[in-house]
Amino acid sequence: SSSSSKVVEGGDAAKPLVAVAVVARPLVLQELVDAVSTPGAGAIATFSGVTRDNFDGKPVTHLEYEGYVPMAEQEMRKIGEQIRTKWAG
Repeated sequence: SSSSSKVVEGGDAAKPLVAVAVVARPLVLQELVDAVSTPGAGAIATFSGVTRDNFDGKPVTHLEYEGYVPMAEQEMRKIGEQIRTKWAG
């Protein structure tokens, strides 16, 4: 499922100021950076986390996540909007 919030005043008409999506495919970092890059952006910060190959001496072979996608996207969108409101240039 994919969703994004509306473009608000001061944003690039082609790009939402807050965009969120829960996806089941691997992320491509450059695609995400490109999606939020604008001439007015002073910086774009990314974080890439990795999982260790073991836990309690046992190998980790995969991770499984469950969640209610519409609620997860709604909550992530609210967090993004709060961040934009607090630190908007």
